Amino acid sequence: MAYNKYVLGTPLYRQEQDLNRQNICINRQNMSNWMMQCSNDYLEYVFDQMCDDFKKLETVHLDETPLQIIEDCKDGRKKGYVWMGMSGTFETIQMALFFSPGNRKYENATMILGEDSQAIAHSDGYEAYHKDICLMVVGCMSHVRRKFVETQKASVGEKEIRKLSTREERIEYLDSHPGYKNILIAIHYINKLFKIEETLKKKVQHQPNAIRDVRKSRYLYSMSFLCTFMK
Repeated sequence: MAYNKYVLGTPLYRQEQDLNRQNICINRQNMSNWMMQCSNDYLEYVFDQMCDDFKKLETVHLDETPLQIIEDCKDGRKKGYVWMGMSGTFETIQMALFFSPGNRKYENATMILGEDSQAIAHSDGYEAYHKDICLMVVGCMSHVRRKFVETQKASVGEKEIRKLSTREERIEYLDSHPGYKNILIAIHYINKLFKIEETLKKKVQHQPNAIRDVRKSRYLYSMSFLCTFMK
């Protein structure tokens, strides 16, 4: 049952239906209770050890995402959160932690990282990660790019520039609309960073020192420009 649910992704209600077709009557509530009991009896110790190992990592990725939880309440559902912690690409210990505390409080980040973490945490802009719970928080360029792309799509300039047929007309339009032009410039330089990462994955994957050298040499101009540009 656990294999079907967590490896094959088969919900308990479908497992219940399949068992009924075989004249095996086990309802999904019993299955759910068994899953929780097994987790409490056998997996809690594994999770605690993983948390201890995670706190020793130097580079981590953190995120939290909302989900609907089925519960005995007025409408049968409530909003909860799943938190995730993942080891950096070049960490000796490769692992991913998932846990659901039911809220988005910053104390949950402290539980993953510990009280005096020396980790560099890669995350989105959620303020919980910026409460001096780790050595350094580094931003996610995918999140940064997303904001520029959303602004680009909502901009009047996006519709207007599509009406222009020649390169000269587009250049003239951009020169006369610096706000829209700056959005495109930011997206262009972020895309250049992503292109470098794609090349690294293909050519020098699993070579941490080589990747760091390439990043130092090829990131410098684009990152310097972006930092100055965003200020």
